[in-house]
Amino acid sequence: MIYQYITIISIAIGVAVLFDFILKGVSLWHAGKNKQKGWFVALLIINSVGLLPIIYLLFFKADRVASRKARKDKKKVLKKEKEDKKKAALKKEVKKDTKDSKKVVEAKITKKAVKKEIKDKENKKKTVKKVVVKKSKD
Repeated sequence: MIYQYITIISIAIGVAVLFDFILKGVSLWHAGKNKQKGWFVALLIINSVGLLPIIYLLFFKADRVASRKARKDKKKVLKKEKEDKKKAALKKEVKKDTKDSKKVVEAKITKKAVKKEIKDKENKKKTVKKVVVKKSKD
């Protein structure tokens, strides 16, 4: 029964072998070009009927790895820019706060001066009352 389909089976095997050679050649070329020695040796030695070259070409080819790294780097740059903007905004607020704090310190000084004057006046009144009280007793 199998002998009836021998031509179809041989054509399928031939196509698979040709497909394997093409994939292996392309993946070996990329691995050599990108100086990925480990992948080059693995692709050369391991005969996985095209699975290993497909895996390499889809996930580990340097162009794809480089594009992933570029995306990660872009995200890092955007994150750093956001942080820099936040830092700049905080610096502006700090400068504003220092100006405001100088005003606040001046205001505190004036409040302290006013409170001190009020206390001094109260103390003078108390001393005057004491003197008046003492004189009336005498």
